[in-house]
Amino acid sequence: MDSFYDFGPEWAQKLRRRCEQKIPDIVAEVGGRVLSTTDGPLVWVQRGAPVLAVVHMDFVPVQHKWGFDEKRGRVWTPRLDDRMGLFVLLDVLPALGVHVDLLLTDSEEVGRSTARYFTDELKNCGLLDAHPYNWCVQFDRRGDDVVLYDYEASTAWESALAGHGFKIGCGSFSDISSLTDLGVCAVNIGCGYHHEHSTRCYGEISELARNVSLFESFYRDHSGKRFEYTEAMRDDYYSRSYGSYGRGYDSVAWKRGDDIGYPSGHLTDDDAAERSLRHWREVEGGWENTSTGEFFRTPDRLGGDAPHDTSTDEYCVVCGEGRRWWDIDSVTGVCDDCYAIAEIEAEERIDAERAEADRLLLGFDDKRAPSDDGADGFDDSLNGGCSDGQVS
Repeated sequence: MDSFYDFGPEWAQKLRRRCEQKIPDIVAEVGGRVLSTTDGPLVWVQRGAPVLAVVHMDFVPVQHKWGFDEKRGRVWTPRLDDRMGLFVLLDVLPALGVHVDLLLTDSEEVGRSTARYFTDELKNCGLLDAHPYNWCVQFDRRGDDVVLYDYEASTAWESALAGHGFKIGCGSFSDISSLTDLGVCAVNIGCGYHHEHSTRCYGEISELARNVSLFESFYRDHSGKRFEYTEAMRDDYYSRSYGSYGRGYDSVAWKRGDDIGYPSGHLTDDDAAERSLRHWREVEGGWENTSTGEFFRTPDRLGGDAPHDTSTDEYCVVCGEGRRWWDIDSVTGVCDDCYAIAEIEAEERIDAERAEADRLLLGFDDKRAPSDDGADGFDDSLNGGCSDGQVS
């Protein structure tokens, strides 16, 4: 098999298997100590490693699709959050010779991660103070940045990650947020997926590979160093950050802003949405976030509607149909079905324009081979000709 960094059909098959694997089968495969909770299983696999790697096995139940475009280096499936992380921990890191202990959780997507039972279990076993971990890692983040949550209180931890090439962002919650009682720092690393919790979810292999490569070298350099995290460190950090002396929030994450471009730590629930929209301005082809530089492309078919307040996004602004929250884009207020149609139409228009340009400039028509484009949004000619978008 090719190296992970030469990601091809065999690696795509491995990723697809993880995306379709049932939780009981995952638990049976990894072995380890299984704790059954009211929120699902918690699995601890001890291998004597100095680093604990965390991943949640559940995903938002959106209709499953699969597509792989080797030329573009992209996969499509709504289950990448967080089956991409599972793939990294169970397939990629072992292939690279990186060995970690594992903590597999459930119910993260509904805010009841079974990771919150872990420290109590260690206390019951008398292992909390004696646990061997120097720090923790999770691959459960969109895009290519990393987030620290409360662990940014450790300047040594944040500096080590930033100094190693990781881009520090800001996030809200994942499993490692429930592990602060372990007394060591943790980081959540971007897996390259985008538009999670929707049928438009896709993964950029180049972004995943970049962060895996950074982690591989970071692990070899820092796995033997303990990065401590304490309540006193946290309290001192927040006292300095939010104190009455006007020093402001000092972390890299605050300077970048939160996911919608506004440092929401100083906002009330009533004014957060309204004030966050001030960071968006309409530009050609979409909307730009003046705080983070993020660009959101708006397909021509959808017009130039401004970002929407997620508290009122219950109906699609294009078709008017009522949708579940995860089927409505939090920026545009457009449902996944309408967005998919617009994306397909835009791609078809671009292809037609390129073909016409080739004909005029080069003197020939570059006609594409027939395919069933549009049936599921994937070009099946790129997947070995499989009619259902499967990798051959």
